[in-house]
This record gives sequence, C-alpha cells and structure tokens, in this order.
Amino acid sequence: MPHPQTKPALWGAVLLFMGEDASPQTKKILEMSAQGLGVDKISKSLGKDNRWVTRVRSNALRDARAAGFDETRLDSVVRVTRTAETLTIEEEHSLRAQNKLLRAEVRDMKAELAESRALMRMLDSAAKPKLKPINTKRGKGPRQVAATAFLSDTHFDEVVNLQETGGVNEYNRSIAERRLKAFAEKTVVVARDLMSGFDVVHLDLPFGGDMVSGNLHEELLRTNEREIMDTVDHWSEQLATVVMTLSKEFPSVRIPCVVGNHGRNTKKPRHKGRVRDNFDWLIYRTVQRILEGQVDNVQMAISESTDITWETMGHTYCLTHGDQASGGAGWGGIFSPIMRLYEKKLKAYAGRGNSFDYLIMGHWHQLLDAGPIMVNGSLKGYDEFAHNLNFRPEPAQQAFWLTDPERGKIFSGPIFVE
Repeated sequence: MPHPQTKPALWGAVLLFMGEDASPQTKKILEMSAQGLGVDKISKSLGKDNRWVTRVRSNALRDARAAGFDETRLDSVVRVTRTAETLTIEEEHSLRAQNKLLRAEVRDMKAELAESRALMRMLDSAAKPKLKPINTKRGKGPRQVAATAFLSDTHFDEVVNLQETGGVNEYNRSIAERRLKAFAEKTVVVARDLMSGFDVVHLDLPFGGDMVSGNLHEELLRTNEREIMDTVDHWSEQLATVVMTLSKEFPSVRIPCVVGNHGRNTKKPRHKGRVRDNFDWLIYRTVQRILEGQVDNVQMAISESTDITWETMGHTYCLTHGDQASGGAGWGGIFSPIMRLYEKKLKAYAGRGNSFDYLIMGHWHQLLDAGPIMVNGSLKGYDEFAHNLNFRPEPAQQAFWLTDPERGKIFSGPIFVE
C-alpha cells in the first residue's frame, strides 16, 4: 500500500493515467481524492455510502495497475510535483503582475481598434471628391531664346602627364583637338536637341582667356608641346573652324573676347598695354582675319581692357577672365573671392553710370553657377598643379546656358568635352 502522505498524489496519478478511460463518476471521486478529501466527505458530497466510494477507488487502482500503472515511482512524482508547486507559488506574484499589464495592453489595443474602425466607417461613408485636371495652356509656338557656349581656359599645347595627376587626366595637342571638336558638336546637340522646346535664335560664344598656357612659368616653357608662335598659328585655324561650323547652325553668333593671365608676355601682370601684349589677343585677331569675308553672321568683339559687356535678349553680361580675384584657399573655396570681385565690379560700373545683370569668368577651372555669377570649367581639365594642391578633380567641361527675354539666364549646365 502507498504511504498515507502519497494518497492524494496516488489518486491524482491514477486519474492522469486513466484519462478518458475512466467513467465520469470515477473521475469525480478520483479528483476529490486527489484534493485530499477522505471517504466520509466524498460520500456525503455524492450522497453515497463509504463502502461504495472505497470500492470505486479500489477498482480504479486495480484497473490502472492492470494497464501498467506503477505506484512504486510515486515518491519521485510527489517530489517533482511539490517542487513545481513551490516554483509556482514563488512565480505567482510575477505572473499576476504580467497578466495585469497584458490585460491593460489588450484593453488599449481594443480601444485603438475601435477608433480605427470608426474612422474607416467615416471615410467609407464620405463622398469621394470628383477631381478635375488643371487646364494647362500651351504656348503658340517655341519660345525664342539665346544660347551661350562659354569657351575659356583651353591652355592649348600644354602637356599634362597622366601619372603626375594620379591617373586622373592627360592633355596634349591631339587631345585638345578632340575636345575642341566635341565642344562644337555638343554645343549644337544641346542647343538644338536637348533644348528642342525652345527656338534658339542666337548664340553667344565668349572667349574667356587663357587660350594658351604660354611661357609664363619656366616649367611651361620647358614642357609645352610647341613653341608659342607655332601654338598661335595652329590653334587660330582650329578656333576659326569651330566658329565657322557654329555659324552654319545658328542665325547669328557673337564672340566677345577677353585675354587671360597665362598668355601675357611679361612675368608680372601689367596695366598699360595689357591686352595687346598677350598671345590670346593675337589668336583672336588671327581668327577674326581668317573669318573676314567667309561668314556674314558672326560678330567678333575683342576687348581692349580686362572686361567686355554686351546685351542679349534684354539682359546685360559682363565677361572678365577672373584673375583679378585672389584667394580661394579657405573653407569658402572660390566662392569668397569671386563674390568680392562681383561686388567690386558692380560698384565700379555703377559709378560709371553702367550696370550689368550677370558676371561671367573663367580662370578658376571650376564650373559654378552662382546665380548672377557664372564661372567656367576648363578644356584642359585636372592638371599637376590641381593634384599637388589637393583640389577636387573636375572633368574637362565648359558652361552652357540659355537667356530668356523675361527670366534671364536659365537652364545652365556643363558641356562635357571628354
């Protein structure tokens, strides 16, 4: 017989073992016995006599044994059960607290769900608006504008070594010829194809100086591909070819010209006779002579000073090379010196009773559209000087934009020549 302390556990184990095989009445008696109730209390609760209750329990135990129930393992079961009961008691408080939190979350989720459903019902019941597209008006025809293709800082016949630029760029006469041809071709493509919604009735083709690298520095004198007079002779013809080509594509072409700082014939910049002592000026004059009598829709204006102004579509442009600005090594980069130059020129021109809307310049080899200021890139591209001073590499490119009669300078972007 099992130890008396194990009787409730015994009857509970028998109940679990028999499971669904036990009759409802047997289950009831075994459940009450597992709860620790004696025969007397079970009999009174069920309205039976003690012998009947005893007999039912005995028969249940007998049938369980016959089915393989082994009560000799009951002590280990009791120990595990008591340990589980102890753990359950210790964890009960924590579980109750978690249950309380979960119930609160469920209440909040039910409230949110109810609000969402109410909102969805309101949206479903609301009348869907009938949308009417905006009646857009189209112009009567393409808008007439002028295009500008800015050519500067070509540095013809300078040699840039690929290894000395960290593998970024190289330059020589044959590469320059290819890039100049690409400039002419892409000027037509951008103006005619990419801007096909406009009627381009005029082309401004500013020559912004530093067309040659010249003999300004000893290293250039030693490394330039050709002597300076050979450079002037060769590239004057090449530039004249570009102008003639573009004159066939546009109704009229204006070429304002200023000299740069590289083409000068003296070590230090001079103020008197500054323009005519510059090889850029000699190239411009040679191009002008070549074109005389061959084209009739090209106006070439070679400035005798550092600047030149002209009007296009009712807006005034001022071209300067850009070497009058100094600095550009700080955090502001080239923006600070060019803004100072812009403000100075505005005041100087206003003092003479003149004004301009846009200042355009080369010199910096960095393409920048700063609203009323346009700074050109270069045909030469990244060189040893830029590499050694840790400037950000910039592709060989030239500036392009349109001038609208009402809006002024619009749709600016680069012409990539490589």
